[in-house]
Amino acid sequence: MDLSRLETSEPSTVRSQQNLWKALWKMPVPNKIKVFAWRACMDSLPSKAKLMQKQVLKDACCSVSELAMQFVARKDMSNLARFFCFAWDFWFRRNKLEFDHKILSPSHVISHSLGLLHSYKTVVVKTRMQARTHFSWKAPPAGVLKLNIDGAIFSDAHKAGIGAILGDSIGQVLMAVSKIEVDVEEPETVELLAVFRGMKLCVSMGISALVVESDCLLLVQSLQ
Repeated sequence: MDLSRLETSEPSTVRSQQNLWKALWKMPVPNKIKVFAWRACMDSLPSKAKLMQKQVLKDACCSVSELAMQFVARKDMSNLARFFCFAWDFWFRRNKLEFDHKILSPSHVISHSLGLLHSYKTVVVKTRMQARTHFSWKAPPAGVLKLNIDGAIFSDAHKAGIGAILGDSIGQVLMAVSKIEVDVEEPETVELLAVFRGMKLCVSMGISALVVESDCLLLVQSLQ
């Protein structure tokens, strides 16, 4: 065995892996995709093992970490983020088919991935100061109320939560409500459900002059 070659190759491999981990956590994508990317590079997703058990794969194929390292070596961070966004969405598509027997079209998956990247880059990548300036809460006109809604998905509990805050033109909070929803797994669906629940409540209270505000760019674009 050539020990000199081993001594020079090991530090290089370690540095490559360190650069990869740093690049993964710096990707301009939501944290759930960063975690997915880390698990994929660690080969901890339950995919290859099952295929080998069923003898679909005879041996190990090119690992995700090796492919990701090529992006990092070329300093191609944009395509690294795009690759893992697509991978996460197709993994989600695979799980929907495997466990819920629901089929999501590839075009839907790609469209959602691109929309997710665009939303993240538009909102999250901005500095905190820019975000406060650009996305600060604006009061509605006099005589009009504003309904701010939001939703969150808790995958482990198979539940979702929605919330709404009603404010007036001077910034006074008139109402704050929340509700647990079940059988909701899509982010856009829970946001749309939050809008529906909030508006239904306001209508029942006789409120007609109303502005609805959401932080979900995809939902706003769809409603517009």
